[in-house]
Amino acid sequence: MLTSESSLSWADAVLAATPTRTLEENPSIDIAVTGEGELTLKELLDREGGGLDEIDGIVYRKGEKIVANRPRKPVDNLDDIPFPRRDLVPFEDYSLGGAGIHRIKELLTALRFREDKVRAVIGRIVKVLRRRDPRRGWRLPSYGRAASVVTSRGCPFNCYFCAVRNVWGNTYRTRSPENVLDELTLLYKEYGVRHFGIVDDNFNISKKRTIAICQGVIDRGLDVTFRADSGVYVANLDEETLSLMKRAGFHELYFGIESGNKWVLHNVINKKIDLEKVREVARLCKKVGIVSGGYFMVGVPGETIDSMEETVRFAIDSGLDRIRLYTCQPFPGSRLYEDCQREGWITGDFDASKALIFDTKAHIKTSEFSPEDVTLVAEKGRAALRQQKRLDM
Repeated sequence: MLTSESSLSWADAVLAATPTRTLEENPSIDIAVTGEGELTLKELLDREGGGLDEIDGIVYRKGEKIVANRPRKPVDNLDDIPFPRRDLVPFEDYSLGGAGIHRIKELLTALRFREDKVRAVIGRIVKVLRRRDPRRGWRLPSYGRAASVVTSRGCPFNCYFCAVRNVWGNTYRTRSPENVLDELTLLYKEYGVRHFGIVDDNFNISKKRTIAICQGVIDRGLDVTFRADSGVYVANLDEETLSLMKRAGFHELYFGIESGNKWVLHNVINKKIDLEKVREVARLCKKVGIVSGGYFMVGVPGETIDSMEETVRFAIDSGLDRIRLYTCQPFPGSRLYEDCQREGWITGDFDASKALIFDTKAHIKTSEFSPEDVTLVAEKGRAALRQQKRLDM
């Protein structure tokens, strides 16, 4: 419970780019944590009422002023960070696909249904899910516990729209395969976790590390499933690697493709992705039994309505099972945001503090398109994908 003596600290990606403004606009926040927060939070908790002047990586209130301390240096060796206190997590609220299946089981049990009846009902639900997408990894008991795991930080690339460097810095760092496997094993044996969400920005930049983690899961006998829906690097995937990932339990992979126009990818977004490689990986995923998905955006300054429509066509024809199609959002800390601010491209209804990556409403206007143009292209594309039952919200 917060009292007049309490301090409220806050940390997220938008805040990391605009910490002073965040405090100015949110008087209830006393301290903003920028960059990586583990060591910063520990020092805040250990200070025992002392001053804040010597704590790196914070912006805070000092009387009527807002003070920004030195940036916090990123942690060099991620293996040095202890595993999260999972015993503090209410795992019963987290399950594959959310807590829905578990809650149904909980309700049936409370209504005094016999265990065999409960399992029968859950089994029918899972059968429906399997029919909807047989490769998605549904299995009994699908209401098993789930957890997210971060195996790396940062990104070696520099995409025009991305602001992830505000949090993780400019250096791509990874945990060792052994360290990752130890956390997975702990969660599997001590907490009964059966499904893992890999939430790295780039999980498989190192093919060697990817293979080591997957082979380790198999060797340790972890009967689990994995979903990686943040960043999977298309260029490092081949049939051998995908087959091993499938054996290790990976059932769903999402790729950040962004555009279906080669010129926009290379000259605007600054993403050197091979669109034919995307088609090849989509085909290989089908072959080995992994669900493939792609992120696409429209409305990036520098493209045209024609290039946006080309993106929609590529998404539809790519062979990917699931498509997430959104409008480009100018997040603070990205080069896109800086250009939008300088050129006056952002519309008045855009609120960076409430911006969502998965937004379908456009907020950028250039000489080539209006926000309404972009929103219309996105809506038409989403409607076509919805009709094909491939649109992933």
